[in-house]
Amino acid sequence: MTGGVFTSPGYWVEAFARAFVAGGRVEVLGDRWVVGMGGSVGAFEEAAERLGAREVSAGDVRWVRVWSLEDLTLVSLVGGHGYVEGVVALAASRRVKLVVGVGLCGGLSRDLDVGGLIIPYAAVREDGLTDHYVEPGYPAVAHPALATALAGHLESRGWRPRLSIVVSRSSTFTESRGWVERMAGLRVSCVDVETSTLYTLSTLAGIKAAAALIVSDSLPRGESLLGTQRLREAQARLITDTADFVQNS
Repeated sequence: MTGGVFTSPGYWVEAFARAFVAGGRVEVLGDRWVVGMGGSVGAFEEAAERLGAREVSAGDVRWVRVWSLEDLTLVSLVGGHGYVEGVVALAASRRVKLVVGVGLCGGLSRDLDVGGLIIPYAAVREDGLTDHYVEPGYPAVAHPALATALAGHLESRGWRPRLSIVVSRSSTFTESRGWVERMAGLRVSCVDVETSTLYTLSTLAGIKAAAALIVSDSLPRGESLLGTQRLREAQARLITDTADFVQNS
C-alpha cells in the first residue's frame, strides 16, 4: 500500500512516476515543486528555458511535462484535480518540502479585472474528489506563511496579488448566473478546478502548499483572455517569478 493519507496499492504511485519522469527516475526530482494546474505548456517551456532547467519528462504521455534544476522541479499538467491528486501523492512519497501551484481562474467578482492575480488563502471544496479523504466540513487552506510570503515576493516583482478565497468546482459548464452571484455574495473571488485538491491533500501529507492564479476570464463581465498571447506571456512570467520564490524558500 502507498501509506499515510494515500491508501491505494503502491504500484499506482510507481506507475504515475514512470509516466511522470523518464525511466521512473524520481531521484532527479527536487524537493521544491512548481506545479502548473492547467494553462499553457508553452509558457512552461519558455519559463524552463529562462531558468536553465532541463527536461526530465518520460516523453510518452501528453498530460504532463517535467523539468529539473537542482532542488527545483517544474511540472506542467493539462489540468484537472485527478492529476493534482497524483502529483501530491508522488510528492508525498518523495518527501517534498513545498508545492506552489500556478494556474488560471475565472473571476466571480465584478470588480476583479482579467489579467489580475489571486493568491488563494482558502478554497471552497466543490471538487468532489477531496470528499474521499476528509469530512464535509474540512477546510482547504494554504500554508499561511508560504501564501503570505509568495504574495509579497510577487508584489516585489510588479504583480498586484489579491489574497482571497476561491471555489474549486469539478464542473465548468454548470456555472450559472445564480451560482456566480451566490459565490460572489459570499466574497469568493474566483473559480478554478484544482486548488482545493492541492491544499487539502498537501495539508494531510504535511507538505507546505500555496498557489497563484491568473484571472483568465470574468464570468459576470463576459470577458476572457483565454487563448491570447497576453495570457501566455503572463503565465510564463508568473512561472518564472514563482520558481525564483520557490528556489529561495
